Amino acid sequence: LKDERLPIFSGPGAGIIPLWANNLDIVINANALFALSLAGKQDSPGYDAAAALLATCIMERSWPGMSLYYPEKLVFPYAVTRSWRDGGARVSVLDEAMPGLLLQLLEEQERFGRQRPDCGGAFPSDPYGNCHYSTALGLAALLNLGLGTARTAGCERRFLTAVDKAAI
Repeated sequence: LKDERLPIFSGPGAGIIPLWANNLDIVINANALFALSLAGKQDSPGYDAAAALLATCIMERSWPGMSLYYPEKLVFPYAVTRSWRDGGARVSVLDEAMPGLLLQLLEEQERFGRQRPDCGGAFPSDPYGNCHYSTALGLAALLNLGLGTARTAGCERRFLTAVDKAAI
């Protein structure tokens, strides 16, 4: 975060605070963690705090609707699981939170299936009523979490069923 008292466009190469607001967005934090992990910069200032923020959002189930810039709520599970799996952001606090995220995703899909039986294994639709994007994100997040996480969470059969239904 930058000092908000600095002139906003005085040094564009050093970053700009848009609209005079320091916004903390959970998807942006997940993407930053992903990039830092890929670059081998896990010792960067804020890395552990970003991981802790993401884990807290998962454990408190506060992630739906928390992103300022991504109206599709399933972008967060996709981004955080990509950071964890593909980026290698294997921080203990995230490792501990991932089985809970898996259970939350399964609940989302199952709840939506009860509300909309015609949608099969889809995930809740985005704000525009389209289930395709949300289902692709939900399926990718499930696959990023993987069977090992499902075993840890004690929901291997539910996981396999959810993946099969979402992929159809």
